[in-house]
Amino acid sequence: RWIQEWFDTQPSQFSAHGTDIMGLRHCGNRCAIEHTPADPCDHFHEFVAANLGEKMIQRRRDAVLTDLPPLTEVTIKCPMGTAQAQAYKAMKKDYLAVVNEKEIIAWSAAARNVTLDRMTTGLGVLGLNQPSTQHSAKFDRLRFDLESRAEPTLIVAHYRESVEIAAQVATSLGMRAATIHGGTSKGARSAAVSDFQNGKLDVL
Repeated sequence: RWIQEWFDTQPSQFSAHGTDIMGLRHCGNRCAIEHTPADPCDHFHEFVAANLGEKMIQRRRDAVLTDLPPLTEVTIKCPMGTAQAQAYKAMKKDYLAVVNEKEIIAWSAAARNVTLDRMTTGLGVLGLNQPSTQHSAKFDRLRFDLESRAEPTLIVAHYRESVEIAAQVATSLGMRAATIHGGTSKGARSAAVSDFQNGKLDVL
């Protein structure tokens, strides 16, 4: 009864006796369009006041991040090398379709093949047993950037192989590095985060 008082519900598709909670009652598309999680609608405020009250602690981003410098984003283009571009072009031919007697590329950002995606990082990422920095402008750029950095650096990358290669680049420069990905155990993951926070690692 409490759920139905505050939320729109429907019978669960996965359980004969279950109920799916769809969202706060009276909230519609207008609330989603005009409001964000940082600035919720009146329906949300009513729900919080009636059910959570002083038990809910809400901190605004501006209140807890006052000491941080402004965020800086830099986009650096890393053109593919000759071997990388040739391999990419050869495989891309499998993703052409003919529409009105014209060839168009039939893959998109939402459905592109994983192998093609990895090729844009480097041919060494395709190595299942021994990933390497071979034929990769991106890892060449990473090496260039790391050489000039003295502070701890967090690197985020797609795919386990990309993460492992990034660590190889760092260690080849004499840096202390660790990796976290889907194959990292819980213990190793916690140790890597702790070591990075405590200054025992240069690169994570």
